[in-house]
Amino acid sequence: MNKRHKHYDVILAFAEGKDVQFNVGDGIWRDWTENACPSFCEHTEWCIKPEPDVVKEWRTNKYGKLFVSGNPNLRLTFSGEDDRLIKAEVINV
Repeated sequence: MNKRHKHYDVILAFAEGKDVQFNVGDGIWRDWTENACPSFCEHTEWCIKPEPDVVKEWRTNKYGKLFVSGNPNLRLTFSGEDDRLIKAEVINV
């Protein structure tokens, strides 16, 4: 039985047009920006580039109602990976 390549999922994601990153062992993840196909060497770590977090700001009143316009006083940060709330801040009070 054939064993899947170490970076099988990343290779498929790259083939589908998703952004990928690599790490040569120094702990720093770098975006693959070359036009050529990456080698996906076994000694290099590869991952699908995580989606950026989404930050939204709203104005709230004393009743907790949210408004899109106006001076925001609430900043919510959602995970780009699974849309869960990861940070809530009160701003401009």
